[in-house]
Amino acid sequence: MPPVEAWVKVWIDEEVYATDVHASLACTACHGGQAVRSMSAHEGLIADPSADPETGCGTCHPNIAPDAADSLHATLRGYDTALYERSIPENHDTLEFMESYHCDQCHATCGDCHIAQPDSVGGGLLEGHAFVAEPPMSQTCTACHGFKLVAQQGMTRVQWDDSINLMIRRHNMPPPDDKERAVVLNSLGATYPPRAPAARGGWQNPFAK
Repeated sequence: MPPVEAWVKVWIDEEVYATDVHASLACTACHGGQAVRSMSAHEGLIADPSADPETGCGTCHPNIAPDAADSLHATLRGYDTALYERSIPENHDTLEFMESYHCDQCHATCGDCHIAQPDSVGGGLLEGHAFVAEPPMSQTCTACHGFKLVAQQGMTRVQWDDSINLMIRRHNMPPPDDKERAVVLNSLGATYPPRAPAARGGWQNPFAK
């Protein structure tokens, strides 16, 4: 992921931000703080209002905020799915303890991808504080989703389809439309087909269960 200059991380582009719908709100409406021209303006500042989506964003986005709070990016349930399938129930408490020291620090908020780069790669505004409807993959997604996560799987088209259904059902992923789904499945099925059987019963993908 490309590094971002320190000044770029905090630069609010007045012209770009003026075109954003959020520009109609005062900074304090979302970030708190004090509406004064001095250092005391930062007293009570909320750096990322979307960290608590229902409180920070729910007034204007009542239909989105509850889903964001329960999404995979917020809860990281996908880690539990993967780790539990690779372990046994007796070890689940230990895994939860381990996650509290490491994995739980990677929760992503709406702002982490639509306003700025995720904190896990240093943060920094994407486009001068303007909301980016489709975040650039190279600056946001790959912070947590290295492509090896996909490439290491290897499944049939039907299994990839099952994986999409799992992500929708268990992790609140927005369902793709039929055209998008077909493009994704055709690509994954052709590029990452099932692996050759390995020793001891063959390789099994935990995400396909």
